[in-house]
Amino acid sequence: MRARMVVGLVLAVAFRASAQESTDGGTETGTPSSAELARARFEEGVRLFRAGDFAGAVEQFRASFDARPNPAIRYNIGVCQYNLGRLVDARRELALYLGQMDPALITEERRWEVEMTLAELDSRLALLDLRVHDAGASVTVDGVDVGATPLAAPVPVLPGEHDLRVILDGDDLFAEHMTVVAGERRTVVVAAAPERPVQPAATPGPAQGGRPDTGRLVCSSHPSGARILLDGGDIGATPSAIEDVEPGDHAVQIVLGDGRLFEDSVFVATGSTVRVAVEFGGNVDRGWFWGTASSAVVLGVAALGTGLYGKELYDEFNDPATSRARQEEIQPAERDSMLATDVLAILGSAAAVVAIVLAFFTDFEGDGPATADVGFEMPGMSPVGPATPAVTNDGGRQP
Repeated sequence: MRARMVVGLVLAVAFRASAQESTDGGTETGTPSSAELARARFEEGVRLFRAGDFAGAVEQFRASFDARPNPAIRYNIGVCQYNLGRLVDARRELALYLGQMDPALITEERRWEVEMTLAELDSRLALLDLRVHDAGASVTVDGVDVGATPLAAPVPVLPGEHDLRVILDGDDLFAEHMTVVAGERRTVVVAAAPERPVQPAATPGPAQGGRPDTGRLVCSSHPSGARILLDGGDIGATPSAIEDVEPGDHAVQIVLGDGRLFEDSVFVATGSTVRVAVEFGGNVDRGWFWGTASSAVVLGVAALGTGLYGKELYDEFNDPATSRARQEEIQPAERDSMLATDVLAILGSAAAVVAIVLAFFTDFEGDGPATADVGFEMPGMSPVGPATPAVTNDGGRQP
């Protein structure tokens, strides 16, 4: 985003603040009105911005907004945050600017610039799309509160490692340490809060304790940390052992943070232990494939451009009408251009090869099939269970 984009907007905002001053009623008592305070802070922000002090400008623009809220100021804040390299804050402010500003007051050029900047930021950030069953849950990323559910939009984060938590009534509905890459949009599904307490066990073992007239359900998954839903209620994360399960048929769902799920119906007999072990597999996230493929395309286009330029210089050099002085001027540029073409072509080819390899391992739909072992055991007998079935994302069994 170009820093000069702020200038036309700030003048318009300052003019509006000045026009509103007479209706605020604060100047007659000697106390600055909210409009006067907003204008003073605003003009100081403009001065600091032009001096290159973007951090100071952000503080002044925020103070101006607090004194007299005006969505146009969010654009200025977003520009400063962008220049400071605070990409997440810049994206939030610019998105709020488009969402809150009267469309009639945004020029086509300004709208295009902001939308292009948002698209650029989305390619450099990752987006967490949270789908939380319970409303009013607090969402934090790396310990910072980002709002309450339902969130109005996906949460932007920098590429890398993050701690995501969803908290309701002081209890964790969801907690995960995750790694995201630039351009990735990750869907996180958080099921309903548990309706009754459960007894988790880090290492599932044989049935013990509990009421003698009930059964036991032991759930595990790879990767671990998937949510367990029993008859629609969230009862914890894998691995867990659930005691005192009423005898009969039960619907079991095991849901990963990226939305992949296993679901099936299991029968629990009195005094039995039913074990459900789900393998979600280790498919490569599609963000890696698209990032590598995009790099291959960009490098290929760059190689083509430098190659055409080098060819043009080569033809000019060999043209009989070209003077000796011009030939001496062309020769170094032509040599450098062809060298750059070779380097870009090699890098583009390497990226293309990597993209082709990744294509065989990438989970493009985010719903790669899961496999599950469902075992059944009674006291005094060895565990038994069917051969490992393949279970699709919608719970259907494959023949």
